[in-house]
Amino acid sequence: MSLDWQAIYRRAWELGRQAVQRFSGRYEEDSLLEEWDAVEQARREWHLAQAYFDAVDHPDLVDQAVHRILAAERHYIYLLRQAREKGIHYPFIPH
Repeated sequence: MSLDWQAIYRRAWELGRQAVQRFSGRYEEDSLLEEWDAVEQARREWHLAQAYFDAVDHPDLVDQAVHRILAAERHYIYLLRQAREKGIHYPFIPH
């Protein structure tokens, strides 16, 4: 049986949103949740880039996969840094 990683990521994302709502006492339209969505989307893209790297075997595709990982990682770090500068901290992410 193969794991459905997209379903797992969607469920983790939804649980994270619910945790932010519970901890902050805020509703869906809150900018905090918009920030959470952006950070979570960037994290998922980074993990998907890593999974792509694991799946390719042609040297040209490996190079492309490495660039995708680095770009996705930098984007994730950038969004985390911006959120921290705004004083926003997420559950399960070290401060």
